[in-house]
Amino acid sequence: MCVAALPILGLAMSAASAVVGFAAKQQQYEKDVKQYNQNYQNALAANRDDQRQIAVRQMQEEQAFRQKDHVAAIEQAQKESQVSVAAASAGVGGLSVGNLIADIHRNTAQNRSVMETNWMNTAAQLQTQNDAATNRAQSRIQSMPVPTAPSPLSMFVDIGGSAVKAFSGSGSGGAGGGVQFAT
Repeated sequence: MCVAALPILGLAMSAASAVVGFAAKQQQYEKDVKQYNQNYQNALAANRDDQRQIAVRQMQEEQAFRQKDHVAAIEQAQKESQVSVAAASAGVGGLSVGNLIADIHRNTAQNRSVMETNWMNTAAQLQTQNDAATNRAQSRIQSMPVPTAPSPLSMFVDIGGSAVKAFSGSGSGGAGGGVQFAT
């Protein structure tokens, strides 16, 4: 009679073990979800900080370009005035004065064009840095696998497997769960 209780006791132990195992898997899943969510939030926060810094730099660079462009325009006007005043005081006029003023315009336009090109290159570089910050955030998020919840079905399969094993015996044909008696 004691021998018949062994499969039931084994089944109960296996079932308890499966339940405890499932609970452990569930706790690990909850821990993994918290880690994943924290990583996700940290990646987004780092991306926001990177983009904010890039935006500040972009505004500073644009402001510097605007100031340099404004200074170039003022310098152009000052040089034109100096040439005009000098020419008028010397009593010179005509084509030579016009050529000097045209040369001032040409040089200023070339300098302003170079400054604008440099600004556009800086803006493109900053946009590339912005894109790279977004890619880093996405890579950081994707570096952690999305947690998968444990299936309670696996617990029931484990219990069912234990039941089959406990009651099937080892092929000796007895109901004693594989226990053999000496003959």
